Amino acid sequence: LLPNGNYLLARYFRTHGVDLSPCGGSPNGMVIDNEVQEVTPDGTLVWSWNARDHIPVSELAPRWADICQGDGADAYHWNSVDAVGDDIVLSFRHLDAVYRVDRPTGEIVWKLGGRTTSKSLTIVDDPEVAAGGVFGGQHDARILGDGTLALFDNGTRANRAPRAVRYEIDETAKTA
Repeated sequence: LLPNGNYLLARYFRTHGVDLSPCGGSPNGMVIDNEVQEVTPDGTLVWSWNARDHIPVSELAPRWADICQGDGADAYHWNSVDAVGDDIVLSFRHLDAVYRVDRPTGEIVWKLGGRTTSKSLTIVDDPEVAAGGVFGGQHDARILGDGTLALFDNGTRANRAPRAVRYEIDETAKTA
């Protein structure tokens, strides 16, 4: 529920004819796409943001590559959204990444985790990252009142126990 009375929700739908070869799948495959929508209480669509329009399937985390092998690749697997002013923070389990998106433009502001892109933040002072890992299959990414990002790191397919983590984001230095 947003302060203006509208709702943010997820829409999953199938898109056929998608080139999944960058993540090990068919060049003419089917992906389960993810869209975040803002709707009014009466169901009127106000705004939407589609994962496949902004994030290539090649960003699928290597540990999830088998997902592209079957029929109906769930390459993104959106699992949380947090409204932060004019932005939203989205967690995608199969990308092992959290994204901050500018709602008015739809542009990715930063990315935490997953495959490195030009929007990636560098994680510092996290013992898992220092040991060669990062979070895996994370859920419930939230910006707290002090501006830090907290999330539940399942440790899925990372061969370790789950943990809760909290990062201070510095957009200027591009660090977390």
